[in-house]
Amino acid sequence: MASVDILLATYNGAAHVREQIASLQRQTFTDWRLLVRDDGSRDATPALIEQLAQADDRIVVVRDTLGNLGFNGNFHALLRLSQSPWAMFCDQDDAWLPHKIERTLAVMQAQPPQLPVLVHCDAVVSDAHLQPLHARFIGDRGRAGGLASVLLANPVQGAAMMINAPLRALMVQHVPSIPFDCQAALLAEATGRRVFIPEALLLYRQHGSNALGAAGARAEPVTNDTVPPRRRAGLMLTMGLKMAPHVRATLLPAQAHWLPGTEAILRRHEQFVRPGGSWAKLLWWWRGGYQYFRRRDRLDALLWAVGWYQAPAM
Repeated sequence: MASVDILLATYNGAAHVREQIASLQRQTFTDWRLLVRDDGSRDATPALIEQLAQADDRIVVVRDTLGNLGFNGNFHALLRLSQSPWAMFCDQDDAWLPHKIERTLAVMQAQPPQLPVLVHCDAVVSDAHLQPLHARFIGDRGRAGGLASVLLANPVQGAAMMINAPLRALMVQHVPSIPFDCQAALLAEATGRRVFIPEALLLYRQHGSNALGAAGARAEPVTNDTVPPRRRAGLMLTMGLKMAPHVRATLLPAQAHWLPGTEAILRRHEQFVRPGGSWAKLLWWWRGGYQYFRRRDRLDALLWAVGWYQAPAM
């Protein structure tokens, strides 16, 4: 058994998947297994994967009859097949820097093995040709810890994660309605530990067809036409408010493993995301430990706390 399982979920990724897999093959750490599941591509992705697997026995093509599962379901299907002590998630269109696995694994191995642990790094935001656009994707917001730090704006990028077996066991209990990286971040903070490496270890390619893109890269904001623009929350806060109803459902299967204080934080967050302003919400905004993508997002949260912004359409 390999020490690290790399989970690669593909869908119409022929343009970049060969380059991504080549970056895995250049890793300084070589004891890995790549599990690849295609989600019904209509391009040359399946043929490319088969060709690459024939040339490298560390690449395992998953064949099943589950059909198209979507982005989240595809990664969860792979996660259920993972058996190695540690697992990493891999997007089809990025490129990993050569020491990504080695560096991440060294930090992971320094953590208590019985604790559910998530280790994640930063990324260089790049254009379609992997030319840098921004030196850091996560930045300082990855450093803060605690459950509240992942409730409004998730600082964990799926392609930057490594999880251990105890966290994997919690994640596979059910497929949540939120992205798998949000699920991993919530579970790690509620039951174990999240550790951030403030170093960019991958090139995060932006090409206009990303399943999820870098913050600020979307052309169309989330809107609610029934709310006047000046009373409308920005994109990041809107996404956080829409995720809020799913947070407790994501964590409930792991309730027996919750750290002390988890229930209290969830209740305060649930009060914060309700429409209307209050002093209690303002105090929680000030002291609660929320993290934000940008300064504008912190201001948005303040305007929500005092009741200026109206609830987005759910």
